[in-house]
Amino acid sequence: MLGFFFVVLRAYLLHMDINCGCFATPEPIGPKKILEDAALSVLAILTAYFAFVESRQPHPWSAPEPTRTKTQAQ
Repeated sequence: MLGFFFVVLRAYLLHMDINCGCFATPEPIGPKKILEDAALSVLAILTAYFAFVESRQPHPWSAPEPTRTKTQAQ
């Protein structure tokens, strides 16, 4: 997603006359398209980040680990 965003941004900055074709509607690359791609890239990064953070937490349905006493640890 970030790669696509940077390619579209580069095309816009180089004043290339390209129709994006995103979402099946051909429209020229402009500031609106850049903001749209940037917003989607930010959402993709946030989704990946929060999915990683969530996966590091214990599952809510998992049973808690039994506590060990001193006599059991030896």
